[in-house]
Amino acid sequence: MNSTDLRPDDILARSLNLTALVAKASAAILRFAGARPRHKADGSPVTDADEAAEAVILDGISQLLPGIPVIAEESIARRAPPALDGAFVLVDPLDGTKEFIAGRDEYTVNLALISGRRPIAGFVAAPGRALLWRGIVGHGAERLAIEGETVPGETRPEGPFGEWMGYYSDDTQERPFVRVKTILHRNDPILTCAPQHRPVDETGLLKGIAGAAQIWRALEACGIPDVLGVWNHEAGPATRFSAIQIRQRYPGHARQALHVACACQGGAYAGKWTVVVDDDIDAGDLDQVLWAMCTRFDPKVDIDLVQKAWASKRDPLYLPGNFNNRILIDACIPYDMKLKGAFPQVVDVSADLRAKLRAKFPKLFN
Repeated sequence: MNSTDLRPDDILARSLNLTALVAKASAAILRFAGARPRHKADGSPVTDADEAAEAVILDGISQLLPGIPVIAEESIARRAPPALDGAFVLVDPLDGTKEFIAGRDEYTVNLALISGRRPIAGFVAAPGRALLWRGIVGHGAERLAIEGETVPGETRPEGPFGEWMGYYSDDTQERPFVRVKTILHRNDPILTCAPQHRPVDETGLLKGIAGAAQIWRALEACGIPDVLGVWNHEAGPATRFSAIQIRQRYPGHARQALHVACACQGGAYAGKWTVVVDDDIDAGDLDQVLWAMCTRFDPKVDIDLVQKAWASKRDPLYLPGNFNNRILIDACIPYDMKLKGAFPQVVDVSADLRAKLRAKFPKLFN
C-alpha cells in the first residue's frame, strides 16, 4: 500500500481487523497487571505492558497496512522520528501508564490513522473497563458493547474512581466483575455519559446549574430584594464558586445576600467561595466577576470567613468531622460611596450602543 493514498474507505475495509488488533493489545496489557515501572530518558514511566501492547500493534499494522509508516511512543523514544510527507499511523500503546501502575482502570490504547495531515480514523480501547470505541471520517463513530457473565461470589478490587472535585477518591472495594463472552456494536451511538475529571466537565456544569437555582430561590424566600442573577462557575467545580448579582438597596444588603447564599440548602454543601457583585456585573461572566473582585473588594473589610461548614469527603482539604471553611467576598461598590456617587465612573458604552454594534457587526460578536 502506498503511504500517500490512505483513505477512510481503506480503513473501513479493515475496521474489524483493526478493532481486533486494539482488543489484542488490550489483552496484552491486562496480562501485566501489577508490573513494576522503569523510567525512560525523559523521566516518564514505562512498563512491560506498554512494550507488549506496542509490539502487538506494530506487528498487526505491518500486516494490515503494509508500507504505512508507524509513529509509536515507545519505539520512537529510542530513535529520531522519520520524515513524513504522507499517511502514517500514530500509536500510544498505553496512555495513562501512571494509572495502570497504580492499579486504576483509567488508561487507554490509542491508534490513529493520519492522511493529508488530518486524522481519518481512530480506535480507542479502555482495557480496564472492557470498552472500545472507533470512528472513521464519513462513516460515523461506534461504541462497542460487551456481553459476558458474572459469577456470584467472585470479586476483584474496584476503584479508586475520579470524582467531581477533579481528583481520585481514596477508597477501593471488592466488586463483582464480568467475564467477557461477546462484543457487539451500534452505529452512530448516543453516548449518555458524564465522565468526572479535572474541570470543566458535564457533572460540574449540571450540578452548578441546579445549585444556582436553589440559591436564587432561597435568597428570594428569605426576603432578599433585587437579586438579579446567581451562577456557580463550572471550573469551581459545581457549587464551589458561587456569584450573586444584586442591586444594592440598603446598608448590609450585600453581606446579607452572602450569608444566606452560603448557608442555604443550595449553597451549604461543599461550598468554598461565595461572591456578591453589583447590578452592572454579570454574575455568569467570570471575567467581570474577577474585575469586580480586583477593583471593588478591600481584603481588610470586605471578607468574611465561615468555619465548620458542611463539607464533602471528596474535598481534598475536608476537616475531621466532615467540615470545611468558607470565604465570603463582598465585591460590591461600598454602599455609602454608591449613595454619594463618590466611586469612579466605569468606562463603558451604553446598552443601546452595544446593541447597535452587535446588529451592525454580527460576525464580530458571535
